[in-house]
Amino acid sequence: MEDPNRHPKKILDIIFGDQYFRVKRWEQEGKIYESIGINHFKKKLLLIAKKRRNEFPFKNYFLTEYSIDGLKAFERKTRKSERAHLLIAVVMLLYTLRIAMFINGIFDVLFLLFFLLLNIIINIYPFCLQRYNRIRINQLLNKRRCYDI
Repeated sequence: MEDPNRHPKKILDIIFGDQYFRVKRWEQEGKIYESIGINHFKKKLLLIAKKRRNEFPFKNYFLTEYSIDGLKAFERKTRKSERAHLLIAVVMLLYTLRIAMFINGIFDVLFLLFFLLLNIIINIYPFCLQRYNRIRINQLLNKRRCYDI
């Protein structure tokens, strides 16, 4: 008999399960993200965020507690943020494809390029930053566990 208190898994929870968020072999050291300038992007983003540190969503950009529980909580925030940026990026990409199907002049091409650039800046780079941060958080957690043993 099925437990009535057990909630069915939502489709996004199935798609974005632990397996999805696990650091992949090809991104282990974070070099792939560093090669696309993620550290430069992060510095610029934090410059903006520091001025608005107590406002949403900027307060989620900073690690406030350096304990194992604090690191785990921040890691969970990276998952939530990564998922949101990826979903929005996909929607924007689909819209970009729709625009591309009906290009009717130079202004359409310019709008298409602007929309692609906007998607990269507000979704793709933040998505990559979340993955990069999770690599670094996992490294810290592994070091902490070694010292606690």
